[in-house]
Amino acid sequence: MSLKGKIYQGRYALLTLAVLTCIGTPTICAADAKAERSSDVSTKDIHVEVDFEKEMLKEAPETKTIITREDLDRKGARTLSDALAAEQDIQMGTDNMGRKTVAIRGAEARHTLILIDGRRLAGGLSKYYGATDEVNRIGLDDIDHIEIIRGSGTTRFGADAIGGVINIITKVSHKQRVRLTTEGTWLDQGGSQYNHSIGYSTGKLGKGIYMDFSYGWNKTAPFLYDKDGSSMQYYGKRNPMSARVEIDFSKGETLTLSADRIKEDLDKDTPLGTMLKMNAHDDAWRNNFNIDWKKQTSRADFRLRAYTTKHDSDVNYSVGPIIPGRPPYRHFYFDYFTREDRVLEASIGMMAHDKHYVTVGADYHDESGEGTRIYVPGQTPRQKTRIYTFPNPSDPSDPNKRSFTGDVYETSLNYYSAYIMDDWKAGKKLLVIPA
Repeated sequence: MSLKGKIYQGRYALLTLAVLTCIGTPTICAADAKAERSSDVSTKDIHVEVDFEKEMLKEAPETKTIITREDLDRKGARTLSDALAAEQDIQMGTDNMGRKTVAIRGAEARHTLILIDGRRLAGGLSKYYGATDEVNRIGLDDIDHIEIIRGSGTTRFGADAIGGVINIITKVSHKQRVRLTTEGTWLDQGGSQYNHSIGYSTGKLGKGIYMDFSYGWNKTAPFLYDKDGSSMQYYGKRNPMSARVEIDFSKGETLTLSADRIKEDLDKDTPLGTMLKMNAHDDAWRNNFNIDWKKQTSRADFRLRAYTTKHDSDVNYSVGPIIPGRPPYRHFYFDYFTREDRVLEASIGMMAHDKHYVTVGADYHDESGEGTRIYVPGQTPRQKTRIYTFPNPSDPSDPNKRSFTGDVYETSLNYYSAYIMDDWKAGKKLLVIPA
C-alpha cells in the first residue's frame, strides 16, 4: 500500500474510534454528574491579561507589523537598524551629515515618527531631519516588541507620522533574573566593535512592586569606509543605562516610573579632495524621565502620563592634511545645541456601545532649545567659546592655541491638542474610525 493510502486508512481508523467514543459517552457523563452532586470541586481563579493597545493595533485599518522578541533574537539584532533590515516598505539611508535615516513607503525621513512606549524622543533641533540616527542609537536589549504602522497616523500622532510610526515597546520583567549579553567582532577595515550589557530584574517586591536595571557599553567600527576614506556615518562608543519601577496598586491599575540615559562619544571622517580631511567628533548625551499611570476597568481605560526628554550634542570639526609631511594646516569650528521637551498626556477610552470604543484625549508640549545654528531676529545671543590646542611642528613643546566663538540663540515652541476618536465596528469586516 502506498504512503498516501496508509494516511487515509489511519484517518478512517481515528474517525471510527471517535464515533464509538461519543456513543459510549452518556453513561460516563451520567456517572460523573452523580459524583459532582455529592462533592463540589473548586479551583483557583483564572486571570486572563489583555493588552488593549496591542489588540486595538490588530483591528486598526493601517498596514502594520509586529516584530516580537523572538524575531529580534532570531535576527541577532543589536540596534533598531538591525531590527528593521529587510522589513517591507522601509528604506534606510545616510544623509550628508552622516546621520542614519529611516523612511516608510517612500515618505521623507521627517515623516517617520519613532517612539519608545509611545513617548517622543528629543533629537536634533531641525525637525526637517526627523528622528535621524535613532536607528543606530537605540539598543534592543530590554525590548519586548516593535510595532510598525505604515500609512498616515496623523490623527493619533500628528504631522510627524505622515509616512508611518515605529513604536518600541519595553517591559519590566516580573521574574527575578540576571541578563548578560556580550559579543564582539573584528573588521579588517574598521577594527574591533563590541556590544556588552548587563541587567537585573528584582521580581516581586512587597505589594506588587517590580524593579529593573540595565547598563550597557558598545562600540561600532567605521566599517562603511568608502574608497576615498569616508566613514559615511558616525562610529564610536555608546553607554546606555536605565532604571524602571512598576507598581501594581490593584488589578488593572499600574504606575510606572522610568529613567534612562545614553552617553555618546562618536567620530566621522570625511575627505576634502586629495590633500585634506575633516574629522567630526560628537560628544552627546540624552536623558529621559517618565511617569505613567494606567487603569483598566470593565468599561473604560484611563491613562495619565508626564515625561521629559533632553538631548545635548557638542560637535567639534577639524580640517587637516591627509598625507604626513604636507604643510601643517589646521582649521577648527564647532556645532553646539541642546533641546528639551516636556510633555503631559491624558486620555480616556470607553465602550460607548458594543460596537463603539470612544477615545478622548489631550496633550501639552513645551519644547525649548538653543544652538549655534539658530538665529532669532532681535535676540541678543550669548557667546560660547571653544579653545583648540594642537602641537607646533617647529616646537612640539610649545603648543599653539586658537579660540573660536559661536553665537548661541534660544528658541521655544509650545503647543497643545485635543482629540476624540471612535473605533466603530460597522460590519463583520468593516471598521470605521471617525476622529
